[in-house]
Amino acid sequence: YRALADAGWMSLPFSEEVGGSGGSHKDLVALVEAMAYHYASMATAYLTTVIYAGQHIALHGSEHLKSTYLPGIMDGSIRMAIALTEPGAGSDAAAITTRAERRGDSYVVNGQKLYITCAHVAQYLVAAVKTSPQEGHLGISILLIPTNAKGVSIRMLDTLGRRSTRATEVFFDN
Repeated sequence: YRALADAGWMSLPFSEEVGGSGGSHKDLVALVEAMAYHYASMATAYLTTVIYAGQHIALHGSEHLKSTYLPGIMDGSIRMAIALTEPGAGSDAAAITTRAERRGDSYVVNGQKLYITCAHVAQYLVAAVKTSPQEGHLGISILLIPTNAKGVSIRMLDTLGRRSTRATEVFFDN
């Protein structure tokens, strides 16, 4: 992972405007295929931070979020995971039950995520939560949650095979 960052590969899919390399989709496919050929878990770790989580910030984040987090993703010092799937909902975002209630400038989050890849090594989770449950899929928000925040706990699942890019359960308790 460190070698990929040092060689500039973490910046490949990010635009030059945010300090990235501005690589094409074909460039990204070639890199990920080459990584996966040699070690699939490294490709998974790369995709988890750079694409699944990092692109949420790059494409939809505020300028503050972009300037705060994208440089760290590109230099390899920040690792992220995306937290969508839940028990009973799978990847059906409209069926998630994890709730976030705004209190002042913060959110109080309660719920559980399941099969979250690389959460055990991530510093941040890009988490799908319900902020307006009565609005169905329109009531879903994406929050950036530090994994060391009070009330966040992560438990690795005992899976067959995968030992470096582990699947985890994430619990949010206030």
